[in-house]
Amino acid sequence: MATKAQRISFMPVLMPNEHLLSAVCRGIKLGTVNHWRDFLNDPKSDGSEFCSGHVLRPLYASVCSQYHGTTQDVILRNHSLWHYFRSFIPGDHREIPSRENWSTIYNHKQNLHPLKLVRYRQTKQWRWCLECAQQDYDTYGFSYWHVEHQLPGISHCQHHPESQLRGACNSCGSQVTDIREKSVRLFPENRCPVCHTPFDNYESTPNHPIIDWVTEISRQLQSGSELDVQLLRKDLFEALGIDPKTKTAAGIKRTSIARKMIRDELPLDVINWFFQTEERGSFKAGDNISPLDLKLLYDTSSFVHPLSWLIISWIILSKNRTLDSYLIQ
Repeated sequence: MATKAQRISFMPVLMPNEHLLSAVCRGIKLGTVNHWRDFLNDPKSDGSEFCSGHVLRPLYASVCSQYHGTTQDVILRNHSLWHYFRSFIPGDHREIPSRENWSTIYNHKQNLHPLKLVRYRQTKQWRWCLECAQQDYDTYGFSYWHVEHQLPGISHCQHHPESQLRGACNSCGSQVTDIREKSVRLFPENRCPVCHTPFDNYESTPNHPIIDWVTEISRQLQSGSELDVQLLRKDLFEALGIDPKTKTAAGIKRTSIARKMIRDELPLDVINWFFQTEERGSFKAGDNISPLDLKLLYDTSSFVHPLSWLIISWIILSKNRTLDSYLIQ
């Protein structure tokens, strides 16, 4: 007897740069399935929200299997944030790991679950470009969620540099965080999709070189480059004179100095552009910026979010070397 996933008759064509979860939502609207859990042979295997920051999850594998003639690797490379995250997940990930390993090392409920990434401001926030929405609507008759717009830390669309990405409303505070719960129609109009307030007074991006650098590096990673995290980690601790494997009085003192330097290097508006408190508020002067805690990088077997890696590296190393040298094309 065919399983639910095997009985699905058709899937919507994946649009250029469309996020896989966006295609799932379109499929539900088109009547492919009645509920997104119908894609799963075991509905209990994946119950998480539709957040753009997921990397590997059971739903992805089930949906990929419905696209006959296109491999899972190709779909995840082009329609998820796998390439962006892969350098920072412990292990060698030139290729997407086999599905059998996802439920252990790469389980979305462990390393990459959004509840564990709440301090990264844009990890759970779906964002869009008004210009892209207009072009999609003119070309296809509908708009959809683009993968590249979901890269954490970027501020503007790559194809429309003058167009700041939308994601949160200054009027009602609404953010699109879970597209399985409420469909948001990305019509090409400059209004909040929830309260319909114009985005004319949209919060501007802080003017700081680290934002431009993070944007450029993030796009290169998503395009297929890798970051040599092992070499980066080695150079970071050498520059600070710290051995993370041993605990000495001198090492503790250097760590304390380094933590203060990291905390005080960036203006608060830049800190709050990338990060938020566990209660989803803004950091204040003197606060411990937990996503920039140097101790995050001590354990080589733990996943640390790319934004923590990139910003700590920029603060410590950028004055004396070119950080682009850590990229592997």
